[in-house]
Amino acid sequence: MKGLLLKDFFEIVNQEEVEKTLNSTIKLNVNHQIFEGHFPNKPITPGVCLMQIVKEILMKKTQKSLLMVESSNIKFLNPVNPYENETVIISINHSTTSTHIVVGVTIYRDTNIFCKFQAHYHIND
Repeated sequence: MKGLLLKDFFEIVNQEEVEKTLNSTIKLNVNHQIFEGHFPNKPITPGVCLMQIVKEILMKKTQKSLLMVESSNIKFLNPVNPYENETVIISINHSTTSTHIVVGVTIYRDTNIFCKFQAHYHIND
């Protein structure tokens, strides 16, 4: 199942799951046109794109379409400049039922935490 951004905004370069935590190392496409407007000469990965990347990683894992129905405790702690942080790790702690996925997400690299949030997705068949 393809998402909106997986095609050319980022790629998953490594992924492993330990118990209920899915850790994905992604590589951002530093030449993507999003960075031309956000912001010229000082690119920052938009927060909404980071949240969409999480959704796409989960859709790839479940092979299901997902709809975010709730998010909370969203904290953008540091900007993700793709030139300085071309690769980041997305850690998704998840709990899944037949109809929903509840997650706690941390996006980081080394000791630098970029974003944290919790979300609740409805699984569409």
